[in-house]
Amino acid sequence: MYLPVFQITYKHKEFEVLVLSIIGIIVVLSLIFLLAAYVGEYGVKHYGYELFTYQQFAFVSIPTVALYFGIKWFLDALKSDGDILNGLIVIGISILVLLYRVYYNFKHTNFLFGLGATLVQFGIFMPLSFFAFIALIMVVALLAETKPVYNLNSKD
Repeated sequence: MYLPVFQITYKHKEFEVLVLSIIGIIVVLSLIFLLAAYVGEYGVKHYGYELFTYQQFAFVSIPTVALYFGIKWFLDALKSDGDILNGLIVIGISILVLLYRVYYNFKHTNFLFGLGATLVQFGIFMPLSFFAFIALIMVVALLAETKPVYNLNSKD
């Protein structure tokens, strides 16, 4: 398994520093968590508006995943000389929903805080949406209880 590690060059030798990489990742994730907690608390205290809820996560993650698949659909259609309109429609709807989220944040806060809060919100929710989508697929597969099908009448 390959982990992204930092490399340090000392006397023309390169060293991979796995422990520093892990500590760096933990520090960055902790800072992101603290930033989200501060921005969320500030929004509730000054504007009475919660930025980090499940509803807001769904409102950002669904169009984010749809935007990703719309772009893939569009690019696949370009490669095969197919109909690009389907991908463009999905991209357009996704962008409109995300722009509505920006407007909604601005509506419930002032412009400056709304802009910063939206950047933090999108910066956290968009990457998490792909993990949530994979988890959703795994849960659906688990709940579907698929079982192998055996053909007992085959001559093989």
